[in-house]
Amino acid sequence: MIYNTETFEVSDVARFKEAMDSLRAALTEAGGADVRLFQHVNEPNRVLASMWWPDAESCRAFAHNHEEEFRATVGPLISSHQPEDLWEQI
Repeated sequence: MIYNTETFEVSDVARFKEAMDSLRAALTEAGGADVRLFQHVNEPNRVLASMWWPDAESCRAFAHNHEEEFRATVGPLISSHQPEDLWEQI
């Protein structure tokens, strides 16, 4: 299993959460599980997204196959984005 984290700077946390929620079915269908969003305590417009994937290839395939949908849905709310980090449990 691969743990995926990404950090976003967003203009509206509530709208960002709604946009990410709209992608949950596609994430789950592609193999993403336990999708969670966390808001930074001291920087309220900073959000950490995390989820599990069966493998790195599944995660990257989702990103590739849903890039346009992600940009249209979530993109307008993002002012900066730290690309994904993929973690493997040891």
